[in-house]
Amino acid sequence: MKEFQALVTLAPWTFIFQICNLLILMTGVKHFLFKPVQEVLAKRAKEVEDTYAEAETAKTDAEAMQSEYRQRLTDAKSEANEIVKAANVTAAQQAEQLVGEAQKEAVAIKRRAEQDIETERKKAALELKGDISALALELAGKVVEKELDVSTQQSLIDGFIGDLGDLS
Repeated sequence: MKEFQALVTLAPWTFIFQICNLLILMTGVKHFLFKPVQEVLAKRAKEVEDTYAEAETAKTDAEAMQSEYRQRLTDAKSEANEIVKAANVTAAQQAEQLVGEAQKEAVAIKRRAEQDIETERKKAALELKGDISALALELAGKVVEKELDVSTQQSLIDGFIGDLGDLS
């Protein structure tokens, strides 16, 4: 039983050595275990923090680039619409100009045709007058040959030709 009593009794020097042992062990563990672990954990926390900061910066940059891309796309679309509108306006103006020129040319061609027709009509009338006067002279010459003299015959022909000129 003495053996059990030795375990239960309190020995002051053993107690002091055990406390010193505990303190030395705690200091050693703290110095050699907790500090390096704390440093590793701090480094790890810093790396995680830096990673989150980089991710946030990248996200902000991506959002800015996306917004810039959308703005450029909107600007490009509006510029394309303006170019199309300008092209439509220019095409309409050119079409109007071409139609106007075609109408002017048609009027000029019509006027020239009318002038040509008038010239041909006058020419035909003059030829007809000449043919009629020649026929009239022959006819009158045969019919009146015996009854009229040359001066009376000429005055009748001139009168007849004058009357023909009034009809045209």
